[in-house]
Amino acid sequence: MVHRVTVTPATPSIAVGETQQFTATAYDSSGTEISGKTFTWTSNDTTVANINSSGLATAVNAGSTTITAETDDVSGTASLTVTEPPICPMLKGSIADQTLTLGGSAAPIDLTQYFSLPVDFVPTYVVSSTDTSVTTTSLAGAMLTVTPAAAGTDTVSVTVSKQDCDSVKQSFVVTVNLPCPSAIAGAPIPDQTLVVGAGTTEIDLTQHFEHIDQDDIEITVTSPGPGIATAAIEGTSLKIDPVAAGQIAAIAVTVTDTAESDPCDPVSQSFMVTVEAAVEHPGLYPWSVSGEHVYRLNGNVGIGVEVPDQKLVVDGTVKAEGYRLRMIPADYVFEEGYDLLSLDEVDSYIRKHGHLPGVASGAEMKANGLGISRMQTTLLEKIEELSLYIIAQHEQLREQGDRLAAQQQKLEIQKTQVSELEQRLRRWER
Repeated sequence: MVHRVTVTPATPSIAVGETQQFTATAYDSSGTEISGKTFTWTSNDTTVANINSSGLATAVNAGSTTITAETDDVSGTASLTVTEPPICPMLKGSIADQTLTLGGSAAPIDLTQYFSLPVDFVPTYVVSSTDTSVTTTSLAGAMLTVTPAAAGTDTVSVTVSKQDCDSVKQSFVVTVNLPCPSAIAGAPIPDQTLVVGAGTTEIDLTQHFEHIDQDDIEITVTSPGPGIATAAIEGTSLKIDPVAAGQIAAIAVTVTDTAESDPCDPVSQSFMVTVEAAVEHPGLYPWSVSGEHVYRLNGNVGIGVEVPDQKLVVDGTVKAEGYRLRMIPADYVFEEGYDLLSLDEVDSYIRKHGHLPGVASGAEMKANGLGISRMQTTLLEKIEELSLYIIAQHEQLREQGDRLAAQQQKLEIQKTQVSELEQRLRRWER
């Protein structure tokens, strides 16, 4: 005979929409369990929770209800509490895949635009990457910054978790491409004057193009013609050999990105090549004398060289008290519209190439010599550019001085006001 019925669990709590399985057990007067009994299950408030014939309760609304299990006119109860369901983080749209350039800008991503969060919930964003060699990530609050580190592809995931909720995750693909080749500002390939028989002229193209010493880059050159000169590419160098004197031709160097995915547009530079004849020496050229002057009107003069290719070529040092040089002024630096590089651009160029923009490299100077007139113009250009930088910094310092003076004046006023308040306070305390 049934004496007592117990229901377990006795005081469970579930959220709206969840279920709870109850179990009833019958006992006789001695406390011995009676097996095989069938129970009738009821909920005293079906607006809070319903229960089926097997004791499975389903939460409907927040509140509390008594669950009863009855057999042989003997019943047991449990108290079921139903709470509102937790407000969980949800996804809001999706983070777009990112395409970055190695050495270029990072991608800032505001995560609040992609996660819907409960009010007053402060999330902890967990960021992971499949290939940390391709990108680096950093978090500042809800701002995720993805920085390119190497060419390749990476999948970045961001996860948000909340107690009693399933985690939600956003994933996106980051593709990092190598930078596109480009012509270096202020460093065009200079026109060349070659002399038949004087050997090969070599031009280092890394001084005139950026990002050409990487994979999937092809460099081509248009030949000026077999009767003028031959031109060939070796690595990142252009080699030109003169063939016939008295010829002028244009040579174009083109850099092409051969990558199959996201290729860059080709970039080209052209320059003129003039081929001159070598000076022959069947005998000494005659010199003329006029008073104290010795002169000659034809040919070139060489000291220490067999084939001078200029009016005067000296293989060695020249000692003189002075010389006068006709040259092109560099006043164009001060003209409106002059393309003055920023100091950051100049710094980047120097770090990469080891010399100022617009100045020939040491290798080019050694191979091709240096025109003093052009060099003097270049030096004036750099001095005038330096003047512009100094003037700009002077303006910045003057503006900073004005701001400091205004702040100092404001501080003096505040000090006066504080002093007056202290005097009033002392009078009030008396």
